[in-house]
Amino acid sequence: MKRPVRKALSGALAVMTITGCIFSVGCTDQSIALAGAHEPGSDSSSVHQPLPSQEQSREKYFTTDEPQLRVLTRLETEATLQWVLGPISFPATAPELRRAGFARVGARHGVVSSSAIETHASAVEQVLQQVFADEVRLELLIGCEPTESACALDFIQRSGQRAWRRPLSTAEIARYHGLFDLCTDDANGDVMAGYRCVLSGLLQSPWFMYRVELPHSDGVFRGYAMASRLSYFLWGAPPDVVLLDKAYAGDLDTAQGVRATAQAMLDDPRSRAGLRSFVSEWFRLDRLDRIRRDVLAETSSEVQFILGKNATLQPWLQWWVHAAKEELQKMVEHQVFDVDGDYLDLLTTDTTFVDQKLFDMYRNTAQAGEYPSSFGVAPTGDAIQMTGQLDAQGFASAVHSPNSPRRGLLGTMAVLSQLGKQNETSPTRRGLYVMRRILCLEVGEPPENIDQCKRPEGTSRRESMEVHHMCTPTCSGCHKQMDPIGFALDSFDTVGRHRGTDDWGFPLDTSVTWTLIDKGESTQVPFNGLRSMSEAFFALPQATDCVTTQVFRFATGREETAADDGALNDLTKAFVSDGRRLEGFLMHFVGTDAFRRAAPTTDASAPAPTLTQVVEKVFTPACGSCHVGTDLGGLSLIGDERLLQRLRAPALGMPSMPLITPGSPEASYLWHKVMNSHLDVGGVGSRMPPTEPLHTAELDLLRAWIVASESNQIGGAK
Repeated sequence: MKRPVRKALSGALAVMTITGCIFSVGCTDQSIALAGAHEPGSDSSSVHQPLPSQEQSREKYFTTDEPQLRVLTRLETEATLQWVLGPISFPATAPELRRAGFARVGARHGVVSSSAIETHASAVEQVLQQVFADEVRLELLIGCEPTESACALDFIQRSGQRAWRRPLSTAEIARYHGLFDLCTDDANGDVMAGYRCVLSGLLQSPWFMYRVELPHSDGVFRGYAMASRLSYFLWGAPPDVVLLDKAYAGDLDTAQGVRATAQAMLDDPRSRAGLRSFVSEWFRLDRLDRIRRDVLAETSSEVQFILGKNATLQPWLQWWVHAAKEELQKMVEHQVFDVDGDYLDLLTTDTTFVDQKLFDMYRNTAQAGEYPSSFGVAPTGDAIQMTGQLDAQGFASAVHSPNSPRRGLLGTMAVLSQLGKQNETSPTRRGLYVMRRILCLEVGEPPENIDQCKRPEGTSRRESMEVHHMCTPTCSGCHKQMDPIGFALDSFDTVGRHRGTDDWGFPLDTSVTWTLIDKGESTQVPFNGLRSMSEAFFALPQATDCVTTQVFRFATGREETAADDGALNDLTKAFVSDGRRLEGFLMHFVGTDAFRRAAPTTDASAPAPTLTQVVEKVFTPACGSCHVGTDLGGLSLIGDERLLQRLRAPALGMPSMPLITPGSPEASYLWHKVMNSHLDVGGVGSRMPPTEPLHTAELDLLRAWIVASESNQIGGAK
């Protein structure tokens, strides 16, 4: 009796896992190295010639401290499945690991667990069920007579090239052809079972799940690796046939070739989808899908529906999520592709894009002492004017009036609804969100067991927070950076409606003096409300620097390190010299070493890190909540002329060991504290920072400075 197709598939995939790449070893053998190369030749057809066998000698590939494989993000997975199979409905998956705000960066550090593999396999099977239930669609997908002997081979090569973003090797083609025959036999000669097995295997392979992009021995990405790198960056999707042809022909092996290709890609409508992928990650638009706000409901039954743990989105909430995303996405698309102007104009522009409901909501502005208008209330104000025609999605351009409290990115629902509570705003979380997304500024994690002052009664929410957060230096160091931004936005409720009172019914006060702390220096920046704050941010160099930093993170899938400082400075100069046009900057960026080359291993001839860099990159963002500007725990890490002296003194928690022993991290108590090995050497207390550990880049910089400080004269904070 024949085995069921599902059981045959499981056994066949197990054999393929044994004979191919194994997840636990990272698939770093010579077979993966083939993905970095292109094979020269005259054939430039849509299906390229198979790669040589794995045993054939290949040139050496670049070795680097930077992990070279990263898992496809959810957005990348969905786009790649659609490239292989056509339109699909992709099942929901678990939240992704994010680093530096990006799932693409988190994917480099994540681990593909057995449960994650099972979840992916289940999602693939659900998607294939959609495809194989539609005979017309299936016929188009196979593209030839399914029962003909050559059809299966052609299908394996075409589908494999699309799924894996490079041609399959001869051995891989043979293995999948064997899988096709096995599954067909097990299904009593039903060739459709064979085609389904092939797709299931291709889409569950590490070659599909990972972005395998290896540089050559000189550190440069070329061929199919560059095609994949370019395509996921500019289109948010895998390379098409034209791009793979360019990789095959060697057109992507030079900076000039990459830039010329990028220009054509940016002229393609798919670049708008790529920009949307970037914006979605940059501004964390994925959070909107999980937001439940009872203020969005107009009846008690709707409140219960919205707050229900497993409730699906009801029509009103579906509209709100869609409108919030579309407004921000259309604003950015318009500025980048239609206006092609200064990207930072998005902070101060009065132009936006709204549908009729959002237009009505924005027309209404509350007077002092008034609560926000309920959704669906007839508009009475004139705070916004429609200026364009409705598009196919029902959106049109509009302009905020001079008397409107809104403007720019910060005035959108997508930004104003981030990190709020069910029926209250959170000035602290709003402030942190804006700092991270607009200015790329960080604050340290809050320490444990803080003695906070009691909130006074009978005061506004702002007055209460200022007493609660500012009464101790431990708290005020961070909250004076975050809270004022949130207070300036307090004239908008938790879903972005304008209001005239705070959450507790008290009059609003949006006039603030914000403390900007960056690179160890503190600056006072005054503003009053959203419009004034947008103008202030427009003038800050941190806003410009942040654009280039966010592009770098998204494009390379990694966090910047001290070794990237020079490259980032050059990128920012190029961005500014071209009028801060994002489209022009993207084309410039792909031709630079920052994009074309892998992050190298530590270069012994490179300049040693300085204490100034450690203060800017580690102490201020990671330790600023406790040790910058205060003397908590007997240690101030503020970057003054006495910092080096303090670091070389005996540790308070372990007097027999200095905080820093020049040249020896293992003999430095500070290193043990951040590595959580302090108890092993006789120390006390908890790891530092006490909540989130230092990132890899921060640890690398700190260790490199300790090692180098033995042979370098380092005075003060230099």
